[in-house]
Amino acid sequence: MAAPWQLIGRSVGAGLGAGAGIGGALGALHGAVSGYRDAREQGHGVGGAALGALGGGVREGAMGAALGGGAGMLAGGGAALARPELAARAAGAIEGAPGALGSFGRFGQRQVHGLTGWTPEEGLSSIRGGAFGARSTAEAAHKNMYDVIGQNPNDQKAVGTAIKSYAHAGRAARAAQELEDRGMTSLPGTVKAIARDPRGALAAGFKDQWHGAHPAMRAAMIGLPALDIAKTIAEPEDPEHGKGSRIGGSLAGLAAGAALGGAPLAAQAVGTLAAVPVGSLLGKGVDKLRGGLVHRKPELEPPDNQQHVPTERELSPAAAGVLPEV
Repeated sequence: MAAPWQLIGRSVGAGLGAGAGIGGALGALHGAVSGYRDAREQGHGVGGAALGALGGGVREGAMGAALGGGAGMLAGGGAALARPELAARAAGAIEGAPGALGSFGRFGQRQVHGLTGWTPEEGLSSIRGGAFGARSTAEAAHKNMYDVIGQNPNDQKAVGTAIKSYAHAGRAARAAQELEDRGMTSLPGTVKAIARDPRGALAAGFKDQWHGAHPAMRAAMIGLPALDIAKTIAEPEDPEHGKGSRIGGSLAGLAAGAALGGAPLAAQAVGTLAAVPVGSLLGKGVDKLRGGLVHRKPELEPPDNQQHVPTERELSPAAAGVLPEV
């Protein structure tokens, strides 16, 4: 019997998200209470105890999310194989749950899609993936534009702002849809898209990042890697880590971040971490071609051991400072 991959992906994702959400909430609550109590017992005031509660909540919340997500993922996968009907009902209940539980469940399913390429039968929109967010923003901006024009037709500033917002949202939605059409919403899909059309895929990724990001994020996206590369160029050559290796890693990380901009967080993290060493390895080849690693400092001669073999010398009276006899 063939494995029910569709159900496995759905159940694993729903269990991952729900488990992470529940585990994170419980861990954060326990950590906050423990941190507050410990700080008070140590003599801290209310302000210090509040900071202790915050630190404990963040620390134990992250741990609870990791443990809960792992347990939920295993439970979902096991149920899909052993009890398919039960797994389908559980996944459906999580997906359809109102509020945070449903959001966490869909979040987990998006991570499964991003890492494996699994896609629900109903499409990515059913788990709020792909271009769903950008399309929703564009639809809201479109409605807002007509509302502003209908209510304040003579307010040129308000109308102009609404039209500009809709135009920006429309560009972002079209760029996101191009990524989805290319299959660049998952790590495997992005690799395939780059293999088919590397130039077009990277261009689509940068366009999505440019149109979909806030102006401050745009500046960071281009400016930070540029500053890092400029700093590397200005620094003296490092015999152990050549400039080509470091620049290659930076460029690979930038390209991976852009290409995976339409993928979920897990795929972005894994893809970027994998791309940086590859870029560094290619940069090492450039270092060898340009001779960047051959300019090593000459090795110093090993110091002598300060041991001298005494030799017998005969000095003349004049050399020894003895006056000759008269």
